[in-house]
Amino acid sequence: MSRHRTATEPKPDTADEGAPHDASAALELPLTSLPGIGPARAEALRSLGVRRVRDLVFLLPRRLQTAGAELPIADASARRGEEVTIRATVDRIALQRFGRRSTLRLTLRDGSGSIAALFFNQPWMRKSFEVGKEVVLRGKVGVARGPALLSPKLGTDEKPLSAAGTIELVYPSADGVSSEAVGRLARSIAARCASTIEEPLPAELLAARDLPALAEAVATIHAPPSAHAFERARRRLALEPLLRMGARLEERRRSRAESGALRVELDLAARAELLARFPFAFTKGQLAVVDELCADLARGAPMRRLLQGDVGSGKTVLGVFACLAVARAGGQSAFLAPTELLAEQHFAGLKELLRACGVHAVFLTGSLAAAERRAVLAQLESGMADVVFGTHALFSADVRYKALALCVIDEQQRFGVAQRTRLVEKGERAHVLLMTATPIPRTLALTLYGDLDTSILRERPAGRGRVRTKWVRGADRRKVPAYLEERLAAGEQVYWVAPRIGASAVDDEDPEAGERASAERAFAKLSETPVAAHKIELRPPPPAPPAGPPGVSQGRRAPARRDAGSVGVQRDRIVSRGRSASRAPSARRTGEGWLVSLVRQDAAAPCSSRTTARIEAEGPAARRR
Repeated sequence: MSRHRTATEPKPDTADEGAPHDASAALELPLTSLPGIGPARAEALRSLGVRRVRDLVFLLPRRLQTAGAELPIADASARRGEEVTIRATVDRIALQRFGRRSTLRLTLRDGSGSIAALFFNQPWMRKSFEVGKEVVLRGKVGVARGPALLSPKLGTDEKPLSAAGTIELVYPSADGVSSEAVGRLARSIAARCASTIEEPLPAELLAARDLPALAEAVATIHAPPSAHAFERARRRLALEPLLRMGARLEERRRSRAESGALRVELDLAARAELLARFPFAFTKGQLAVVDELCADLARGAPMRRLLQGDVGSGKTVLGVFACLAVARAGGQSAFLAPTELLAEQHFAGLKELLRACGVHAVFLTGSLAAAERRAVLAQLESGMADVVFGTHALFSADVRYKALALCVIDEQQRFGVAQRTRLVEKGERAHVLLMTATPIPRTLALTLYGDLDTSILRERPAGRGRVRTKWVRGADRRKVPAYLEERLAAGEQVYWVAPRIGASAVDDEDPEAGERASAERAFAKLSETPVAAHKIELRPPPPAPPAGPPGVSQGRRAPARRDAGSVGVQRDRIVSRGRSASRAPSARRTGEGWLVSLVRQDAAAPCSSRTTARIEAEGPAARRR
């Protein structure tokens, strides 16, 4: 059966007609150095990550399959997901184009039934078929408005299909380059260059894990004698990207170790003195992290540590401990938080502790008045300020530090790599402590943060209660106000966290949904229930035009009003707030979704002893956390 190739069809493989004589050096050459690969084809292969000859050699087949036996259409249609071969007559041909994309659909028949065959983005295949002609196709059986062969291979007199039971490799395809063409290129170059590839791993290590040498694996993966040999080769080659990444991370570690950083040495007495400054005892887990921090800071190389721990596990005080240690050595620290409100909370809650230790702390955000900002910048540049709390303003272009030696980054996952780098580069080989409450499995942490040392806080400070979560939905949501009134009557405090502040943050096409889900709406609805008897508002609104309804603590409000509201939380019984003003879990946007947190607050220790029960009701899209 004759075939006619269009201009967009891949050219026949001609790689064997010539190749560089030095096979080892050839691995580093661009693809265009190979016969039969011009700029257009090389560009298409770039989508597969193939830029050099080496990339083509290490391009692994997607899977190995065994050539299926020839079956009647009726039997083949029942074997979905399997590779089959059919011999049938072309009953119908339809070619559909969608811009640069296309689908060629054949309807095939034999004496037992009919089946479709689909060719995706191969319009040139249209010329290979004629209605009424017999064809032999092999492919996987799928579903496309009935049973169908998906991207099957065509057997011809010139290129017959391999015999049943033959091992076949399936390579990825690129735009305009078929899987078969990619496979021919990879096999040709692998056969020529595989023997020149050096093995970086010791032979005893490979033998202990039943792995072939790298050169053998490359040759085998493209021409496997058996499925077992293919799997051994695949396992060896799967190590290569991991080994490369590990080598890069180790190189970064060594480079960092060779660079000098402020050496912060604390003997046991100095460490005990710092710990005694805190108004509570550290947990065993926190003390273990203190040991790790002291060892890192005393090494003289820039610290890079990731501290994981659930909300309330005590990460912040460990960051403060590191700041105190650096201040004793004459260095400055920057404590970066993702939101202005959180930065304010850190500063307000810790400045007295730092002052008692002889450490001067300042606060810097983008909302500071010009005069205040100039004063803070002057203190940072002169070295008068030992610790600065703030947001993205900490790495603004006009911020200069005299001796920035430590960067503590809270909720580090909310900052980009470039943002963290800009802050760290404000100092000279500064130490870095990243903190997060987002669970990161150890394997993922090693993958994403492999150049970091990791610490995990697994226990919570004494006195923290058990968190109980309930998901309330449907008609049961009407029971929530009565339940809140019951808990308030028992002397507890309520935090009602709405998904947003106002309706402006939602999509323009659904402003009503935003209004229903806003903190203002929640405040208004609570004011109409018996819960209002327990005093909802934070404090009487000031005479000045309010930035938000009274009783609503918002991240958008001016700092003075927000601070006043935060103080009022300790006195009032119920607080309605938007998500930006709280570190509670954020509610997803739903029609009338909301999140309620119930906090039992001990009068003797209002900030440290609490038992929390959360009621979540977020509509049909919610899920239990």
